[in-house]
Amino acid sequence: MARSWFNFLRISSDAFTTVQVILYRSGLVTAGSSFVIAASIAFLPDDSLLHDLIKQNLDLFYALGAGGLGLSLYLIHIYVTEIKRTLQALWALGVLGSVATYMILAQPAHEDLIQYVLENPTAVWFVGPLFAALTGLVFKEGLCYGKFEAGLLTFVIPSVLLGHLVILYRSGLVTAGSSFVIAASIAFLPDDSLLHDLIKQNLDLFYALGAGGLGLSLYLIHIYVTEIKRTLQALWALGVLGSVATYMILAQPAHEDLIQYVLENPTAVWFVGPLFAALTGLVFKEGLCYGKFEAGLLTFVIPSVLLGHLTGLMDDGVKVTLLGVWMALFLIFAGRKFTQPIKVVYKEQYHLLLHILLPICWPSQT
Repeated sequence: MARSWFNFLRISSDAFTTVQVILYRSGLVTAGSSFVIAASIAFLPDDSLLHDLIKQNLDLFYALGAGGLGLSLYLIHIYVTEIKRTLQALWALGVLGSVATYMILAQPAHEDLIQYVLENPTAVWFVGPLFAALTGLVFKEGLCYGKFEAGLLTFVIPSVLLGHLVILYRSGLVTAGSSFVIAASIAFLPDDSLLHDLIKQNLDLFYALGAGGLGLSLYLIHIYVTEIKRTLQALWALGVLGSVATYMILAQPAHEDLIQYVLENPTAVWFVGPLFAALTGLVFKEGLCYGKFEAGLLTFVIPSVLLGHLTGLMDDGVKVTLLGVWMALFLIFAGRKFTQPIKVVYKEQYHLLLHILLPICWPSQT
């Protein structure tokens, strides 16, 4: 009798485990198929009926995919409980971020969640944890079962999301570069030209746009040494504060624009200079990491122009020449951002994850 009862319990346990596995896999299939259907609109003709049908239900597919992923993460078998709870917490954070983004940002703009995220890359910060949880799950599948496609997805998923942010980072650089070139071009335009007057009237606007673009890039910049990144961001903030203070306290009472005041009063470089110091640090990083010749030259040209103006040791002819060089190098620098491939593969992080997650499938026997 006892043996029969034991066999019944064992069979019941096996049946329950089988149901769990089926549900776990069903969640994965739901998440995968929902994503494939939603993403297919990128490859369908815009005027096709199927394209319109899927586009109208993008958020529904997103919700189904998130639900399927949540089910799989609830049933996932990982020996290290802390890792399982971390993936589940990331999923919950991503769901909350998605709901908040939809209700607070997308809905007032009369857009779907997916459409809003595509048009506003910074929204990746809010929905990203959901995909981080998905990345952890497929990494586990690749590690435990030797699935090649799961291993590839471990790199593809963050590459797509981070690539979205890389585009935003480069957009900030291009905005900063183009704003500077347009503003600086008045030094080479005839004083009586319409274009000269138009740019001169909006110098502070171009300065603000350039500073904003630079700030965006410094916020998204990828530097392994956090202290360097924070230093560049602090210099940017100090330069912005100095610029605002110079405009409100010195330039405005003198009925001048900020740029015009700095040109006529070289000591004002002390207040706006940190902004350009941050820019110099950024182009130095670009030159060092990607071997860009024009970025390396800018590392010397930018401080040379500012210090030459501050000290008065450089005559106007030399300053205008260096300004022209600065413009040309900045154009090349910004232009090459359109042709530079997006590569987001961090081997160091992968190796770190490998050492952390090895116990998932092969726990200690002690």
